[in-house]
Parts: sequence; C-alpha cells; structure tokens
Amino acid sequence: ALPYLIKLLKESPINKQIIAETMVKLGLDGESVLLKLMNQETDANYKLKTAIVRALASADIQSTNIDFIIECVFRQGKNSNSLVRKAAIFAVKVLSEKAEDKITYLKNKNVIPFYYDKLKDKECNIQQYAIYCIKSLGPQGELIFIEGLVNDPNPVIRANCAIGLGEIGVHTIRTLLV
Repeated sequence: ALPYLIKLLKESPINKQIIAETMVKLGLDGESVLLKLMNQETDANYKLKTAIVRALASADIQSTNIDFIIECVFRQGKNSNSLVRKAAIFAVKVLSEKAEDKITYLKNKNVIPFYYDKLKDKECNIQQYAIYCIKSLGPQGELIFIEGLVNDPNPVIRANCAIGLGEIGVHTIRTLLV
C-alpha cells in the first residue's frame, strides 16, 4: 500500500492530511517514508510538509522512529512557511501530551524553549498558539510568562508574556507573585 499512498500524497488532489495520517498508522514503514519525504521536499512544497508534520503528531510514542520524528518536528518549527511552523507547534504539543513526561525531549523543560522562541515569530497566529501552549503547561508555564515579562529584552516577547498572564487571570497572577 505504501507505494500507492506515496504517489497519492505527492500527486493527488485528495486530502494530503488523511493520506499522511494513514501512512503513520501503517507503523514504522509509513513513518520512515514520511520522514524521508520531509528531508527530500523543499520548503516550497509547504502543503505536503504541513500535512506530514501534522500526521507525525499521531505517531506512536513507543515507535522506534520517535526520536527521528521529534527531531523532524522540532526542525520544522524553523521552516520558512508559517503553516508548517504552526503544524510543528501543534505536533510538539500533541506528542508531549501523549508522552506524559516519559520521553526526555518532550518534557516541559525541553518544549518550553521551543514554545518560548515562537513568541517572537513574525506571524501573530503562531505567537497566539505559542501562548496557548505555554499556558497549558500550568504553573511552570505561568512562571515562564512572568520571567519573560520581567527579564526578556525583546519587546515582542514581553508583550506576549503579558498577554499570556492576562489570559491566565488576575487571581492566578496574585497567587504567583505573593
């Protein structure tokens, strides 16, 4: 099935997301093909890259490919296309939630810098999604917002940290600062 799915993924107008997710569900072989495609494709083919990154979010955490999947997803967080970058943030969030602190690279201490870097992204929707991801990390994320607001020299990051704290709410901020 893989050769046919690869052909569909590259050439068909059928939803690339569904095809890529199907390939991930095929297991190790499907994941390996998608990782190879990610390395071969140029950033100009952002629709394919977006579909693959989002599909990799559904990968099995127990897969022997998981380290390569995580590396690929983190690398796509620096892609020139904003849709691919946002898909990468989504994939990191989903994978880290599934990993439940069982995979070192997906623990909060390792994903926070990834999200934090996205607070200064030139695209507003990526900044907003990064705020959401940091906020979802609970008290650790809240402390990152406070530290960023107080210490970061970048005004865009300080502003986004203030937005994140505002979304958390006044009561929580008072508790954190006391």
